[in-house]
Amino acid sequence: MIETELKAKLTDGFESAIIEMGAVKLKGSFESDKYFDDAHGSFSKDDRVLRIRKADNIYLAYKGPRTYVNSLVSREEIEIAVEDEKIFLLLDRLGFKVKEIVEKYRKYYKLL
Repeated sequence: MIETELKAKLTDGFESAIIEMGAVKLKGSFESDKYFDDAHGSFSKDDRVLRIRKADNIYLAYKGPRTYVNSLVSREEIEIAVEDEKIFLLLDRLGFKVKEIVEKYRKYYKLL
């Protein structure tokens, strides 16, 4: 799958503005992302990502190098649900180490 996204900083009034437009909050969730690389930094050098996201479930994702068109970023993304936290041990045994941890609270809305 090719993921295309636009990332933007939001102002303090953004949430109330979209609610005024008719958006309904669907859910909110805490996410913890761990980004991995090998001992040579091959993934970083090649602009690739290997990530485990813990939210409502555990997801392992691979993201290919980015391509840019105007303000949009596209990249191949392959994501699978993982049932067991042994995935961390597996990646360690394969030589991957955690390089960065990003934690965030994400809110989901639907515009009616």
